[in-house]
Amino acid sequence: SGYVLDPGDLQFLTGLKIQSLGINYYADDIDVMTIDLSVFPVLELVFSRTQYGFKNVAGCVSLQTLIVQEWLTEDLQALSSSSIKALEIFSIGRLKSLSGIENMRHLVSLSVCNQRQLVNCSQLGSLHLESLKIESCNKVDYSQFPVMPELKVLYLRGKVRFPSIDFVFSVAPKITTSRLSTTALRLLGLAYCMAEIS
Repeated sequence: SGYVLDPGDLQFLTGLKIQSLGINYYADDIDVMTIDLSVFPVLELVFSRTQYGFKNVAGCVSLQTLIVQEWLTEDLQALSSSSIKALEIFSIGRLKSLSGIENMRHLVSLSVCNQRQLVNCSQLGSLHLESLKIESCNKVDYSQFPVMPELKVLYLRGKVRFPSIDFVFSVAPKITTSRLSTTALRLLGLAYCMAEIS
């Protein structure tokens, strides 16, 4: 079960061993209501309506999963050098580049949806991702996608058509023809691809 508190009341909780935190406060800038995550030493999961509901992600070394509903800046520099393992951004936002993600060395799972201005994903090549989902990011340039040798799950969906089935194998060498789902083979021409190692 959970409790509903105003962000100002959180000062009384900093000594508690809180493992998950939901921030249902809509903020379009850092303000007095922004929560400093570094004061929660065992925090593992955060959900926030925007990335301005929290700050100091890099200072919260226990944080494993970050889920943000609406991303309001053009890049991911706010998360640079954080130790999170999973990042999900799922509502319409202003993300144009994944710049900053290259410094998130522990990230193994990324899900980015509805970022209609996102074009460049080349920074993904410096990570050791095992799972990648990009959905309804219709300006992404897949021809510039890097090789991701550790990738086990690849889910791509949008209006952009992929060059060929070879695209999947070139991006994710661990995925072979025998491991590519029939759904991916059937729908690849319709700009939908899901592949995973079984």
